Parts: sequence; C-alpha cells; structure tokens
Amino acid sequence: MNHQQPAYYVPDKSTWPLLGAVGLFCSVWGIASLLHQASYAFWLLGAGTCLIGGMMVGWFHLVIQESQAGLYNAQIDGLVAEALNFQPILYCGLIFMQLGLCLSIPILANI
Repeated sequence: MNHQQPAYYVPDKSTWPLLGAVGLFCSVWGIASLLHQASYAFWLLGAGTCLIGGMMVGWFHLVIQESQAGLYNAQIDGLVAEALNFQPILYCGLIFMQLGLCLSIPILANI
C-alpha cells in the first residue's frame, strides 16, 4: 500500500472551545450581576476573564506548536493569510457593537 500524507491537516479534538464558552458565560453572568449590584459580581467577572485569557494563551500555544512541527501546508497558510485580512473589519464591527451596547444600557435600565 502506498501511504501518502493527507493533503489537509485536521487537528485533534480540543477542549479549548469549551473552556472559552465557560469563560464567556461567567463573564456575561458577572456583568449581569454587576448591573444588579451583587456582591460576587467582580469575582465572577474576574474568573470569566481569566478563563478566556487562559484559553487564548493555551490555544495559541497549541497552534504555534502545530505550525512549528510542520503540520500546516501552503493551503492552510493561504487561509490564515486571508483570515488575517478580515481581522480589521471584524475588529471595527466589534467596537461598534460594544459602543451600541454601552449606549443602550442606560435606556434599558429605565424600562
């Protein structure tokens, strides 16, 4: 049999998205608790922020290790380059979403 290296790298299953989802849930719950002036709000918000930060560091570490091991090919490199071209657009969209949220919170608080 002729064994060939696959044309496209498929990474192993990862727990990083689950950790990010838990961190995001804790952060949102912390922000909602902060609006209701709960005593545990800052702890929950801090825990969620730390979980998201840890997820980002761990996931980027894994991706860098995979890249340095030579598991990515030219097709993956092209996809990453295209994704990085859209990063400023997505970043500006997130800024405008946050601005809209900040402007709507006082309106929602008066309902």
